[in-house]
Amino acid sequence: MPATLSIVIISNNQAELLESTLLSVRWANERIVLDTGSSDSSLTVAKHAQCKALTFRHWGQNPLLQLESLLQTVKTDWVLWLKADEVISDALRHEIQAILERDEGLSGYSLKHHYAYGSAVLQDKNPISEIRLVRKNAWRVVPGIEPKIQVIDPNKTRTLESGLQLKPFSTVSDLLESINQQSSLGAFERIQHQGKKVAQANIGKLIMTAFWSFFFAHFFPSKQSKADKNSAYNMLIQLLYALKPALEVAKIRQLINHT
Repeated sequence: MPATLSIVIISNNQAELLESTLLSVRWANERIVLDTGSSDSSLTVAKHAQCKALTFRHWGQNPLLQLESLLQTVKTDWVLWLKADEVISDALRHEIQAILERDEGLSGYSLKHHYAYGSAVLQDKNPISEIRLVRKNAWRVVPGIEPKIQVIDPNKTRTLESGLQLKPFSTVSDLLESINQQSSLGAFERIQHQGKKVAQANIGKLIMTAFWSFFFAHFFPSKQSKADKNSAYNMLIQLLYALKPALEVAKIRQLINHT
């Protein structure tokens, strides 16, 4: 008999995104929408989809404690954490269901993020990857700008081949805002978890990541970008996104110099 799975979706005023996310995970044993104080129709969308909806209106005051209290209520064997703008593809669903069918003895799985702008999938040679699928009682919650779920034994994890699909960016300003947020969060967490000296020492690796991401995006564009009628414009977007690690380097240096 397959292991059971709960999917927890964290949402705030994202009713227009929540419906597609819930549809992509309707195969799970349990779906829980963790609403952090929405004023739109998010809760109505969740209830219409016959999901469990929990409201944490004071989420910002102590998200760590509230996340831990939520974990106590989960009864399934596994938990998958999502945000309202993330969708589970068919390929990723099949991977997850295979894990539930046959126990590999691992405690958690990392999922990569696949971003898109319009019809172009943004190539990233060093995609963001984080633990999202965790076995019950094998996790811990760690503090940060956003509390994260980690496994107690990091040696019992692996990264899945298929990644999360995120809602495509519709404007350049949305893309720039996301790049800015990702690089800020990345810089903060590198210093917090690695310390200033290690973060400083790893700056060279980030610079090389930016270089190779730029190189591959420019000289080896995806087949989808080549076929797109706006391929030249999408190429510029790809190159812009490839500079994300370089921006993270600048923010690491700024944090080191001002702390």
